[in-house]
Amino acid sequence: MRAALILSLLPMAAPADVLECRLFPEGGGAELLVAFGIDRTQFAPPLNPDEPPRRQESRVAMGDETFAAEPLLFDDGRRGFWTGDRQDGALLMMIAPDSRATLSTQDGAVFTGDCEDLQ
Repeated sequence: MRAALILSLLPMAAPADVLECRLFPEGGGAELLVAFGIDRTQFAPPLNPDEPPRRQESRVAMGDETFAAEPLLFDDGRRGFWTGDRQDGALLMMIAPDSRATLSTQDGAVFTGDCEDLQ
């Protein structure tokens, strides 16, 4: 469902990670669905050293909201995104190589759960 939205926002020829996550607030509460894609070609080194830095961007669907975020990829297999541009405050999402996920909000709320690779 949300993955279809994310897939529609990514260039189809690009190698991409498409993730859908089911998260719950610490202490219990309603499920939060988060889906986003990471276009790995955004992380490729420049072909020419004179190229300007590339803007790395992912589209995120979270609940009823869709927004842009900066994708994160680490050598140890962790993935995620960060954004400080939302009206409701900054978010940091980190997904471990075993698919366990944590979403932290600017106001201190923490959501945890699991993610599934859809592509």
